[in-house]
Amino acid sequence: MLTSNRKLLIGATLIGLGFTPSLIAQEVSNTIAEQAEESQKKASKKHNDVERIQVSGIKSALESGLRDKREANQVVDVIVAEDIGKFSDSNIAETLQRLPGVQIGRSQTGEGSEISIRGLGRSITTMNGRTMFTGIGRNINVKDIPSESLSGIKVYKSPQANQIEGGIAGTLDLQRVKTTNFNKSKGSINIQAQYADLSEKWAPKISGMVGDSFDTEYGEFGALLAFNHQTRNTRFDRQRTLSFGRELANPNNPDAKGSTGGGFVYGTEETKRNNIVARFDWDPNENSHYFLDMGYIDFSEDTRRNALNYRTSKIAKKKETIKIKEADYSNPNLDVTKVTYINPILQSLSQVETRDTKTYDIALGAEYFIEDVTLNLQASYVSSESDNTFKNIRLGDTAKKDEITLDYSNAKNSAPQVTTTLDFSDPSNFVINQFRDQITNTKSDEVGLRADLTYDINGDFFQSIETGLRYTSRDADRSGFDLNPKGVKVATSELADYFLLSDSDFYDGEAGLGSGFVIADMDAIVGNDAEVRDILGVKETSTAPANNLQFNITEKNLAGYVQANFESEIGNIPVSGNFGVRIVDTQRDSESLAIQGKNNEPTQVSTDETNTLPSLNVKFEVSDSVLVRAAASRVMSLPNFAALAPSVHLTSNNGNDLVIVGNPELKAFTSDNFDIGVEWYVNDSTALTGVFFYKEVDGFTIKSTNKEIHFGQEYDTQRTINGEKGKLKGFAASYQQFFDFLPGIWANFGVKANATYIDSEAPSPVDGLDLPLQDLSKTSYNLVGIYEDDKFSARLTWNWRDKYFDQLFRNKPVFNSGGGVLDASFNYKFSKKFKVKLSLKNINNKEVHSYYQDEYRPRDFAINDRRAVLGATYKF
Repeated sequence: MLTSNRKLLIGATLIGLGFTPSLIAQEVSNTIAEQAEESQKKASKKHNDVERIQVSGIKSALESGLRDKREANQVVDVIVAEDIGKFSDSNIAETLQRLPGVQIGRSQTGEGSEISIRGLGRSITTMNGRTMFTGIGRNINVKDIPSESLSGIKVYKSPQANQIEGGIAGTLDLQRVKTTNFNKSKGSINIQAQYADLSEKWAPKISGMVGDSFDTEYGEFGALLAFNHQTRNTRFDRQRTLSFGRELANPNNPDAKGSTGGGFVYGTEETKRNNIVARFDWDPNENSHYFLDMGYIDFSEDTRRNALNYRTSKIAKKKETIKIKEADYSNPNLDVTKVTYINPILQSLSQVETRDTKTYDIALGAEYFIEDVTLNLQASYVSSESDNTFKNIRLGDTAKKDEITLDYSNAKNSAPQVTTTLDFSDPSNFVINQFRDQITNTKSDEVGLRADLTYDINGDFFQSIETGLRYTSRDADRSGFDLNPKGVKVATSELADYFLLSDSDFYDGEAGLGSGFVIADMDAIVGNDAEVRDILGVKETSTAPANNLQFNITEKNLAGYVQANFESEIGNIPVSGNFGVRIVDTQRDSESLAIQGKNNEPTQVSTDETNTLPSLNVKFEVSDSVLVRAAASRVMSLPNFAALAPSVHLTSNNGNDLVIVGNPELKAFTSDNFDIGVEWYVNDSTALTGVFFYKEVDGFTIKSTNKEIHFGQEYDTQRTINGEKGKLKGFAASYQQFFDFLPGIWANFGVKANATYIDSEAPSPVDGLDLPLQDLSKTSYNLVGIYEDDKFSARLTWNWRDKYFDQLFRNKPVFNSGGGVLDASFNYKFSKKFKVKLSLKNINNKEVHSYYQDEYRPRDFAINDRRAVLGATYKF
């Protein structure tokens, strides 16, 4: 049954669509001569896509990107296919980091994994204008998308009413090619081998495509098939310090605290990506176009971690049995310079974590061009399922009189040096005290229908009016088991064949670990699961009680819009742009569990929310080479599904009861945005641009704890709520130039640079802590040096960002020190068809450094692989 909001939304949009039948009937009655005269304009309009097949070379690619940026009515940055292929990027996050205003986070292996635009991480990713996602996420996991599978990327920083809502940060539109743009058959094969220096392994990478368009008596047909396979083997070494909460007796600093523990972690990660794209286009005549667009992504990730951990303070709030033997407080910058503990807790931890994700998308569409009317119809379907497993075995030391010494003398620049009296290479010094097994499955499906109509007015001011409707229905499910039995205590001798020694070359030998430590052979344990469970007395994971992993949410969105596109003059200054409004109604039915021990009951909540999103984009052509842009808009992003689940979970920690609840009443994040910028296009390949931006965001989420009644009594209750408004303001500038006016070889050089500054005020995610926006660096910049001649091209890239608030670790804020990464790529063209490529990644071997607010309280020091990629491409 339609709500009043949806009736109003449909009615308003149908008014815009109401003239369609009569106009189409009128156009059909036109003479063949009139249709032929108009068809040339429609054909040109129909084929005016971002992807330009003829682009070749770095300079041409950058010129093409500038041209698209200049012609757009929005604030946008464009990367075309040729430019993507020249870099050594593993995925689209690493490609996008070189754009102004874009900052990325990295996974533990150093691969780009998260994108923020102008300080906000809530962007929306679309594929040819359609929504895409991974599992139950609002966006696609950027690690899953290989750069080579795309023909281009657009990053929209100011919206239009005709674009899909969902990104308060911006919109990333990933472009797949349109096959009827081919003027002849095309094909390519790209074979690469990647070497990583820490893992000391080679990995293959192969991609290819074939496409053609041809005329028949039934019209023009086009078809394309593209594939990509990529394997990546990496290693990471990390030294971690736990939060500083241990009481110390520093006579010079009553607030001094020691770390509660730490550890040495090394791990390996193997990822496999398989990506297939198929596209079919049919132009039966010059007035219509039909397409079928399909994609398949198969991503698997296997991560192994081994750790030697230590604790210098007990977890439970009982009498402290870990004593300080001696301490040195001589350095006034440090809580403690050097400290020795008696009877610390020493552990060995071995983990294996896997993720297998399969994502399908398919879209069927039709476009009709009849005189002054363009009608677009589209149906789409996206399905993504992800299976995640996590298994670990923990060993605890059996000795009672061990000692551990922590030396923080160089705490600002390195992890503490650790020495201990325990022989951690002897399995008999340990006992198995934990076996954990977790399985999580997420699945989401979305059906989308949309209709868009454009009426060309070509008047003195209004050029066209656009209107449309879009309906989506999405189901998001999460289920799982978390088996973490208490009281496991088995001698390692019971599983003697399942243990071995870790690698002894940890952190290039600079961490103080002189030899390997005992670890579990997780391959053998996973392969002999039944035997291991029997010896440990652990049940099947499926017998674990229900937990708050489980929910099912159905979300239905109905959006309608009207947009006017205009072009005129103010004085002698040409002015163009658009203004419009998009109205979005969101209905949601959510189910989860209320869990109290082994008892659980289903919970259900239904919500309805409507948002109105106006937008305005104006471009002033001050001269032949200078543009001024202004934009104002309201945008929105929906909360994550996990935060919306109506779960209720009673937990107990050291006798303190706490109820953790989800919040299906969370409102959408909204942001009021303002942009004003200047762009100077000196020539086709040279430009200097700058833009000021301001965002006022409403709906930032914070954690709040209050007294509430659950399960018949009052508990401290923690939930996520919409907090106060936040503000961001900043400036982004970019510069691009080729020095083709210089004599000789110097004419082959070029440079591309950009810099961004952002200041923010936002509510802290935790009460009582004054924290900036997560993942936001105040300053960041990119510098690219370019060389290109007829045969050889090279690019040297430096990407740098300032420190930033990274995450909360047990409610303690962790900051990343930032820094820069140096990459390079080299291409040599033997002929128009054959070229070779060498790419180098993380040349400067950047060390990752994070800390707990105070730089003298380290959290992580980590190193990742430096990678080299050697490959060849053949075009036919």
